[in-house]
Amino acid sequence: MKHLIGSILALVISISCFAQTGTLRGTLVDEESGENLVGAYVRIVGTYGAAISEIDGSFKIENIKPGTYSVNISFMGYQQKVYNDIDIVSGMAKVLNVKMTSRTNTFETVKIVGKKKIVDLDDAKSTITLNKKDIADMNVRDVQEVVAIQAGVSKSPDGIQIRGARVYETSFNIDNISAQDPLAGTGFGVQVASGSIGELELITGGAGAEHDGGTAGVISTTIKEGS
Repeated sequence: MKHLIGSILALVISISCFAQTGTLRGTLVDEESGENLVGAYVRIVGTYGAAISEIDGSFKIENIKPGTYSVNISFMGYQQKVYNDIDIVSGMAKVLNVKMTSRTNTFETVKIVGKKKIVDLDDAKSTITLNKKDIADMNVRDVQEVVAIQAGVSKSPDGIQIRGARVYETSFNIDNISAQDPLAGTGFGVQVASGSIGELELITGGAGAEHDGGTAGVISTTIKEGS
């Protein structure tokens, strides 16, 4: 009897956990011929969620935390595509059927489907500003994980690198106070959980003189009130 009750409880817990995640599925075909594409790589940006399309062109990524994501699709000989604002709902399957376009030249084209930020071409620097709602929608734990999934940023064992520059060429600030590691002189000396961030500003290239030491870029964090 005890074994039966234990099995039932395990089943209930398993079903409950599954219901707290969503699924992304769909089919990839050639835009012109309609043929199924086998072996295409589908990846949810900023997560470990990924899949390879099957012989019928279908793919499925399960156990995705509810939220809004960007989905990257790549396949040799075809233009890469990025779909923004893909909403994953708990207990539901989001369907994304894609027609891939063959590359006709040697230069790879990334086709982005969704919203894009307005860029000031007269400004040498590139600035990304994320508020607490933007960060809450991401599957991240702290400031470094938020920054690491942004364009032009990579995370190495030594720390955050912007546009391939050295780690110590990035300036880290929290509430306008330097948060550099006092011993190493690089990286964060203070860890800030994603839930404590009120706003995060990432400047890549062309940072002003007010950002001392940030020749590659600046990561400026504002702590949320009440944290």
